[in-house]
This record gives sequence, C-alpha cells and structure tokens, in this order.
Amino acid sequence: MGLQGSRLLSPWPPLVTPEIRRLIGWSRHDLCELFLELRRMPQQGVNLAEFSRLIKFDSRQWVEPIFELFHPHSKRVPYFSIIGPMVVMSDQHYISRASMLFCMFDFNNSGAVNNAEFFIGLRSLLKGCTTFWKNFAAPSQDEVERISTNIFSRIDVDGSDFITMGEFLTFAYRSKDFRTLMSPHVAASTEIFEEPIYFGGKGLALELTSVSMAQQLERKLRHQVRLTPDPPDDLQPKRWVKRSLLDQNGRRARAWRQPTGLTRAHAWVALRV
Repeated sequence: MGLQGSRLLSPWPPLVTPEIRRLIGWSRHDLCELFLELRRMPQQGVNLAEFSRLIKFDSRQWVEPIFELFHPHSKRVPYFSIIGPMVVMSDQHYISRASMLFCMFDFNNSGAVNNAEFFIGLRSLLKGCTTFWKNFAAPSQDEVERISTNIFSRIDVDGSDFITMGEFLTFAYRSKDFRTLMSPHVAASTEIFEEPIYFGGKGLALELTSVSMAQQLERKLRHQVRLTPDPPDDLQPKRWVKRSLLDQNGRRARAWRQPTGLTRAHAWVALRV
C-alpha cells in the first residue's frame, strides 16, 4: 500500500483504545445510514450533540470522553476522521470495507476518485486511526502526501488522473499492506460487496474542500517542477517602485518603444541565421 518501510505499521498490531469500542463492529447497513446523515450536513464537522445523536449514545457521561479523544477544533470534529476508522474496524470483509471507503471518497458521486479526494480521504482516515489505536503514530502532512501520491500512482495504471472502483478493488485484492491495515478487527461477516454505493446528492462542503485541495496540490507540484530556483510570486521580495510608473491596477507600466533601427547585434543574428 505504500506504508511498508514507514513508521505507520510499526509496531503492529495496534492496541485499540478502550473507550472507542462503542464505534467498532458496525454493520455495512448501519454505516451507510450514518454516512448519509453526515453527508447531508452543511459542514464537514460534528459537534458533541450531533455526535451523540448520530452514534446513538444514551448517556452524556459516555459520549463526552470519546468525543474529546478526537481533539475537537472549535468544538467540532471532522466526521471523516470518525467514520473512516469505523469502516476499517467494521463487521465487513476487507474487500467490502475497500468498496465502501472508495464510495465515501467519491465526494461528487462521479464513479471515480481524483488525487485530491484520495488525499483528503487518506489523511482523514489515518488521523482518525490515531484515536482508535493507542500506539498508531500520527503521520505528518508531508508523509501523508508522499504516501497518497505513491498509492494513487500505483492504482492509476492508465494515467488518467482518476481511479475507478475496479482499479481500487484490484489494488485491495493484491496489496498486503491494505490487508494489514484492515487486520486489527476480525469481522464475523464473510459477505463480499464489490458493487458501488450511491449515497445520493452531492456534498457541497466535500466538493469545495476537494477543489481547494486540488488547487493546493497543483501549486505545490508546479513549484517542485519549476525550471528555475526562483521562489513563487507570493514569496518574491517587494521592491519599491515609483507610483507614477504604475498603472491603474498597481502593475508597473512600461510603454512600448519602436526600435530605432537595425543594431549590430540584430545584424549579427540575421547573418548567423
């Protein structure tokens, strides 16, 4: 899966956080219903009350410690960091878990997952696993990006910049690392579901996040493959320019001048050509 050799799978198997056991062993049907509710939300995060309602906790004294384990920001937790590990630790065959994760990462129900969607899904999944598993090391942003790019390029064999369900399931069947990541919870169900799940509608918040992440990845890629060592425009030092030389948009205006004639340099070039 691209995780071998990294510190993510060492030591293995991980130790399950005791407070999280209420979120382990969910069925495929219950997880689909939960994700449908989460997808309809205007934001990508849930607060304590929403978390308690969706997970169906009957006591506040149980839900608060679990919610705090996810380190809420502005009193909210990204729901992909919750439901992603729940799928990994669900009562499903590991191929059924793979097909469900793929459909969850397909933010706009297009039937394919692009690089940005894959990166967001993997980052949220690994971040959530640090809560579910006590000795699972949290990967850095750069490490997640490296792992995501490596896995995506291996799955996208035709170089289309999109991966389909078939490509992802082929990878899941062949990848030893993927099976290892799914191994901490042994499912009782042996049914294999390879068909896609249509969750209905489009998650606006998810799509906006995907577009923003795609732009960030594109800018970073352009910076990496640039031909000169010059820094990007936003990092260039600001130079003082006389106000009278600027146009109405604040850019330096340079009037075009007609060449005075054929110079010696022009004549040399013309002769050589």
